[in-house]
Amino acid sequence: MTSTPPQVIRLHLLHADPSEAVVLRIYFPKLQRYDIYVDDIYVAPKNLDTSKLPAYQLLGEGTMYEPTLSDPTGSNYLQRSEKLLHVVLRGGQIVDIKTTPMIILTTGLVVDPNNFYEMEIASSPTSSLSSNTSTAPGGNVLSSEQLDQSMSNIVEYYQTGNSDKFNVSLDLDEVNVVEAIEPPKEPGPKATKEEGSVVIEGAELFSQIQQKEEEATLNKSLEVVVYDTPTSSIVVDGVPSVVVTYTLFGTSPTITVLNDNGDAVESLGHSSDPWQFTATLIGGDLAATLMGTRTVAYQDGYANFTDLSLDLPGSDYSISFNVTSRLCLTSHCYTSSKLLS
Repeated sequence: MTSTPPQVIRLHLLHADPSEAVVLRIYFPKLQRYDIYVDDIYVAPKNLDTSKLPAYQLLGEGTMYEPTLSDPTGSNYLQRSEKLLHVVLRGGQIVDIKTTPMIILTTGLVVDPNNFYEMEIASSPTSSLSSNTSTAPGGNVLSSEQLDQSMSNIVEYYQTGNSDKFNVSLDLDEVNVVEAIEPPKEPGPKATKEEGSVVIEGAELFSQIQQKEEEATLNKSLEVVVYDTPTSSIVVDGVPSVVVTYTLFGTSPTITVLNDNGDAVESLGHSSDPWQFTATLIGGDLAATLMGTRTVAYQDGYANFTDLSLDLPGSDYSISFNVTSRLCLTSHCYTSSKLLS
């Protein structure tokens, strides 16, 4: 598979006797969970950790798990290091490979979203999924919104110092995440009854456009997002010492969050639910109002307030910037900048 693999692959040997068999080794560019069905009956991987059932967890790798020609049809093994799915195909039976979206953590855990509950990763009061979500093959199908929610919970727990929810006794410096592939969408029509197909002379063929789109989708799905632990925050560009009422600040306050090494944290929260900073006016005339966009998302290493202003003159004003997060730790979430007007 050199592009985005199909969600379901059907394999069978035409005009072959049941005694004839072959072991296929299929390369997948992105690791997901691949469930094997033989004539619609589920076949568990040879390296499935049965002690963790009903959760889906694979044992380590080894040649002892590789299926051979003498194994039953559908015997399978996912060799994660090589991204190879080994599966036995025999005459007279149909083998289906069904893809189940997974979120992959480079801490060594490969976790199906349904199994976050077994590992206490996604059991949050704000989670959109119930705690009794099925972990059995062919169980509930998660929407892209539910996958985003699960991913958001993982990042939230880690960056707010609640990594004990991962149920592992490790001190994690960072978490690298490869997100799940979204379920496929119905492609748009290439022609209509009224107009037929649209032909543009000299333009790219539809197949060429489709190939580029698929390549872009695959490359995006392989991107690794690094989530650091936030430890402090600073005001990179402060507010000016003098401002004019009803006039935008001459400089835009910019907040950056740092990790233990003093480097900027590029991402706070998952892209579907980024942390947000809120600016609050303190001191000065109690009747004064801080105007403009007072809450902005933290993106690409900073939160930038571009249109703040005041409606009343005064002195001893200051602005506090507090980050909004469902599980935010106070020590990670506050900074302030002095403002005189």
